[in-house]
Amino acid sequence: MADRDTYPVVLKLIAGPASEPFTSATLDTSTFLKDIDATAETVLFGTYLIPTARRIAEAVLNRKLLTQTWEAVYDSQIPIIRLPFGQLQSITTIKTVADDETTTTETSGYYTVETGDAGCVFLRQGYNWTVTTRAYRNFKIQFVCGWTETDDIPISIMSGIMAIIAHLYYNREDLRGATAVAQSVLANDILHSL
Repeated sequence: MADRDTYPVVLKLIAGPASEPFTSATLDTSTFLKDIDATAETVLFGTYLIPTARRIAEAVLNRKLLTQTWEAVYDSQIPIIRLPFGQLQSITTIKTVADDETTTTETSGYYTVETGDAGCVFLRQGYNWTVTTRAYRNFKIQFVCGWTETDDIPISIMSGIMAIIAHLYYNREDLRGATAVAQSVLANDILHSL
């Protein structure tokens, strides 16, 4: 088994989070945004800055913060699969893909799931995945990950997101070119220092 076989070759968002970690109203009480009426600028904060800050945090941390459904596609079937993004809630389906693109849903009794931060799927002893002759992208896992409640997200991550929102707000005129690179460095520094 090559090392690349343990990582998905394709990740596809099926359903994003139903809410964001903050609302404009909750930001009004933030010390990061002094003298700003975030509620008065609901569209700016709610539509752009808050989702962007969450996505930056998710990219830097390589995890999804609030409940989301994803599909991971692999090039091979392996007995132990660690799923990306942390906080695995559940497995929706595991499917094997044939050469003609038909899929076979694997029986849930053939595998066990370890939920939580290090989410894994383990093929049970004595069972095998459905055999396929397809050599690539032959194994799909649809899963749900992320914390179920905003209150479950560690305070250090929430503080980092607030700092990113403040940075995006105060520097909103410079959100092009080299500044975008600087922001990713800033987000990395903020989130990894907490």
